[in-house]
Amino acid sequence: RTAAERADRPDRLPEDARLLVADVLADHLAASGLPPAARLKTLLTDPALAERHLGGGRIREAMRRTYRAFVTSDSARASYRALLTELGTPGAGPLLFHCTAGKDRTGWAATVVLALLGADETVVREEYLGVNPAVRQAF
Repeated sequence: RTAAERADRPDRLPEDARLLVADVLADHLAASGLPPAARLKTLLTDPALAERHLGGGRIREAMRRTYRAFVTSDSARASYRALLTELGTPGAGPLLFHCTAGKDRTGWAATVVLALLGADETVVREEYLGVNPAVRQAF
C-alpha cells in the first residue's frame, strides 16, 4: 500500500510477524497524480467530487495507466520482485499480501503467483474476478 494508505490504516501484525512494505504505486502516483484506492471510497460518496476526478472516462484511462504501471514502473517491479523473492525463500513461512481494496495490486500479485504455479487461464481469471462482489459491496 502507499505511504498515505498505510498512515490512514496501519497494519496490525501478530507478535511474531514481519512487515514487508512493497509500495507498488510509489512511482506511478508521483507521476500521475491518480488518487490512491484509499480515497476511492471517499470520492464515491460525493457525486460532484467523483465526477471531477473520475467522470468523463477519466477513471477508465486512470485504471489503464495504473495497470500498465504494474509492469512498467520501477516501484511496481521492485515490489512484485520482493513478493516473489519472499515466496521463494525456503522456510519463510506463511505470507499474507494485501492492498487497500484487495482487487488491483493484490489481484495482479495473485495472478502472477497462480500463473507461476501453473494454474490455467480459466482458473486465474475466475480467481481474479472472484473478488468483484466483495469490492462492489465495499465501495
